Amino acid sequence: MTKDLNDIADQEAHIARLVAGRAGDPDFAKLPDYLRANPGHTVRDYKGMGPVVPVEAEPGEKPWRKLSAAEVRNAAVAASARDLPRNVRQAAARDPGLIWNPLARKYRLRLPSDPSAEGRGP
Repeated sequence: MTKDLNDIADQEAHIARLVAGRAGDPDFAKLPDYLRANPGHTVRDYKGMGPVVPVEAEPGEKPWRKLSAAEVRNAAVAASARDLPRNVRQAAARDPGLIWNPLARKYRLRLPSDPSAEGRGP
């Protein structure tokens, strides 16, 4: 796997958001190293509490096709993919404005320097 500079920058920004406000706390001194070594993990994982499992589709929940692109993008770039509800994950995977970041195990906004969405897999 090649490490894309945009993916690395996104991963570092994601880690910075998770570490923010904890810089002086000795309990969290190794948090940045833990997050780099364990892509997709969160502070809950570091503390040994495990992930919050998102609730799957509820009766009457919007199907992924009916979610607004802005709503999907805001949710998808703010959290690890495993913390997103299924309909948001499905919509994010099909959104040409988002790109999968394998380093952080989350979606990020597609930048002009990224390859175009055309020609990508299903």
